[in-house]
Amino acid sequence: YRAFDMADVLTEVVIGDGVVTLGEGAFYCAVSLERVTVGASLATVEKEAFLSCEKLTDVYYAGNAEDWAQIEIAAQGNAYFTAATKHYGADTQ
Repeated sequence: YRAFDMADVLTEVVIGDGVVTLGEGAFYCAVSLERVTVGASLATVEKEAFLSCEKLTDVYYAGNAEDWAQIEIAAQGNAYFTAATKHYGADTQ
């Protein structure tokens, strides 16, 4: 099961303000994904949202480190997302 047809060519995604939850498998097998920009409204990242996103190295987050720490991120299948370098105060517009 592939979440979307562009999974192997998508290198960057912006998840704007207003998005509260990234659902299970949201970016499953997005094997070329390198950067994710996330709005400060994000509260939950469900399991396997970033499964197989081995090239993910940078997450740009609109909030600060304290806000980031409040996001509930499922451990299963999100290791690349949680290990990526965080850049706080990002513009999501």
